Amino acid sequence: MDRVKFGRALGYGARHAAKTLRQAADAASAPNPTASKPSPPQQVARPTGAEIPAGPRRIPDVQTVKVAGKQAKSSLVTPVVRFSSVVWLQVTGVFFALVAFTMGTAAWKARAAFYASDWHGAMKVYAYIAVCALFTYFTVSSFVRAARR
Repeated sequence: MDRVKFGRALGYGARHAAKTLRQAADAASAPNPTASKPSPPQQVARPTGAEIPAGPRRIPDVQTVKVAGKQAKSSLVTPVVRFSSVVWLQVTGVFFALVAFTMGTAAWKARAAFYASDWHGAMKVYAYIAVCALFTYFTVSSFVRAARR
C-alpha cells in the first residue's frame, strides 16, 4: 500500500470516527423521549461572562456506546489492520528475499563442485538451488499478495 492510499484510508477513518463520536455526543445530550415532559422553561436572567451554569450531564445509554464503538472500529481499526497486514507481507517478503539471495550466492560459489567428479558437491549445489527457488517463490508470492490488498 503506498503512502497516498494509506493517507486516504487513515484520513477517512479519522473523519468517520470523529463523526461517530459527534453523533454519540449529540445522542447522549439529547433529551430522553420516553421521559415525562419537563415543565416549561422559566425566564431567568442569564449571568454574563464565564458564569453560565452547565446543564445537567447526560450519560449515554449502553446501546449508543455500542453503536459508536462498532462504527469507530469499522472506520479506524479496519484500515490500520489492512495496512499492517500489507506491511507484514512486505517485511516477510524481504526476509524471504534475503534467504533466497544467500542460497543463490552459496550455489554460485559452489558451482565449481558441480563440475568436479565429487557428487557430494553436486548435491550441495542442487540443494542450494532448490532452496533458492523455493524462497524466491515465497518472496514473489508475498509481494504479490501485498499488492493485491
